Amino acid sequence: MLLHPDRYWWLMPGSLIAAFFWQFWPLGITIRQWTPDALVLVTIYWTLRRPQQMHLGWVFLIGLLRDGIEGTPLGANTLALIVIAYAVQLLHQHIRLFA
Repeated sequence: MLLHPDRYWWLMPGSLIAAFFWQFWPLGITIRQWTPDALVLVTIYWTLRRPQQMHLGWVFLIGLLRDGIEGTPLGANTLALIVIAYAVQLLHQHIRLFA
């Protein structure tokens, strides 16, 4: 009853918003080179945890939003995120077995 999945619907969008804030928070260049890519980590987590909800359409929109915020050519981060999410979806049974 306490761990019903519909009760915590806000965790996925909340963690993505927190990852966007973490990714684009102004830090010094020495700190920035040691921080992980928060959007990739959150995308991998939700693709492993709930593959039926975190499908490639959402990953595409996240990548386009990231491209727009960073000012990179549209599709650069989108393609990278989609390839990562697709590989995780293909191998999620193996990853969960070995984790």
